[in-house]
Amino acid sequence: MDQTTFSQIFKIDEDRLSGLNLFKKLLWEENRKINLFSRKLDIDDLDAHFIDSLFLMKFIDLNGKNVVDIGSGGGFPALPLAICNPKTEFTLIESSTKKSNFLFNVINKLNLRNVKIINDRAENVSNMQNLKEHFDLSIMRAVAKVPTLLEYARPFLKKCGLLGAYKSLNFQSELDLSKSILKELGFNFLRYYEYELPKNGSRCILVFEKDGGYSVTEVRS
Repeated sequence: MDQTTFSQIFKIDEDRLSGLNLFKKLLWEENRKINLFSRKLDIDDLDAHFIDSLFLMKFIDLNGKNVVDIGSGGGFPALPLAICNPKTEFTLIESSTKKSNFLFNVINKLNLRNVKIINDRAENVSNMQNLKEHFDLSIMRAVAKVPTLLEYARPFLKKCGLLGAYKSLNFQSELDLSKSILKELGFNFLRYYEYELPKNGSRCILVFEKDGGYSVTEVRS
């Protein structure tokens, strides 16, 4: 990874960059066995996935939060965020056993004590009493359209909890489809944050809040 790029954008130190590089290496090796990302990509093309994942840090204060990543796949966005935010607790929910085993291997190799992996469907995990309304923030990337993300996130979030949904800039049609379910599930759409990925164009994170009482200290302007 280009240390200058990551340091300039995110102020990441050498230890955290080393952790990101090890995760990248493990991803590349494992992708030969199971499909974690497109095999058309070169290893350096993976940097865009890391940068995309980490942009959340610029918009939402993660320090001391409990975060759930639903549909983690190969570990994006949660694992790059966990590597760079050791004081934040992350729970990754992934239904694929092969992908979950890979995630377990990564957290063991990187000694990520702030990460838990649950190998199950989100619908099943949401019935676990110890995880109901337990999280400050839910994050999802390349999982589903907004109405489905809202349904997945709601049982896990505390009152005033946030959902951060990673999307392309062509999100308006998804928001339009979400108007009735936003009201039904008690979510407010707060705003979106737009950013540029080097060589990969514009992306954004949509931020929703559950059940009102939104605190301006949670979402950075």
